[in-house]
Amino acid sequence: MATIELGNVDIEAQIPITRKGGYDLMGRLMGEVPETGIFRSFTALSAENLLYLQAEMVTLETDWREAQQANKDSPDVAKQRRIYNWDNLRHSGEAGDEQDQWGDVLEIREKLKEYRMKRPHQPCKGTAIHWLRRLTKLR
Repeated sequence: MATIELGNVDIEAQIPITRKGGYDLMGRLMGEVPETGIFRSFTALSAENLLYLQAEMVTLETDWREAQQANKDSPDVAKQRRIYNWDNLRHSGEAGDEQDQWGDVLEIREKLKEYRMKRPHQPCKGTAIHWLRRLTKLR
């Protein structure tokens, strides 16, 4: 039996240890005794990152909605067509157009992909409201 010290934690394992090691030793231990495989999930940091992504998405959405409204209100027929004609939208930014709205669409698409891949399963709305109320009472 061997004892491996990890900071303040001692782990006893039924693995014969013949030399000192670092990550290689820990990997071996975790491979042979899977219940020792404890990894941090960085949940708080992940949640904070999601909040930043969400804030980015809100800004992108607001800017996009304003651009769509500007297209609707424009006297330029080509800009008006962007709200219902994908090809017109795709060619925005060409021929001296001041705004590449298709580039905006692609940026939104990438952010959405990133956000959806990182977003955890949503708890029920009541649970979130409960915790928000509880947090505000603590202040």
